[in-house]
Amino acid sequence: MFQKPQQNGYIKDVETMIAPGVRVEGEVSSQGNITVEGEVHGSIKTDLHLRVGKDAKISANVRAQTAYVSGHVQGNLKVKDKLEVTESATIIGDIETKTIVVAEGGVIHGKLTMLTDAKTKELKTTFQKTESKALDGVVVE
Repeated sequence: MFQKPQQNGYIKDVETMIAPGVRVEGEVSSQGNITVEGEVHGSIKTDLHLRVGKDAKISANVRAQTAYVSGHVQGNLKVKDKLEVTESATIIGDIETKTIVVAEGGVIHGKLTMLTDAKTKELKTTFQKTESKALDGVVVE
């Protein structure tokens, strides 16, 4: 059901690795794949895949082609194709993506915008409090 990019979320050709115990402040930018196991404060941009490890802590706005999140991310995420959120992940911030998969236990606090066509058309989903108990307080427009 929950497909991982490779075994345990690792990608075959990691080009940038922020290891456990490493803290980066500023902009991390790559045309290749990025794996974060440590901390990043600032911004992250990759043209390919971003993997956020279980113990990683990111306080940054993120842009990626695809992303696999197992750790803590505080900041907005723009993922062009697919975002996977594991059971150990916490995301605090707004998300824009074409496809999202959230495992049971994964936590997201923020607005989700689903892009039906990454360049032209958006399908906006807005959550608002309503009186309807059948919808459990959620309105989809």
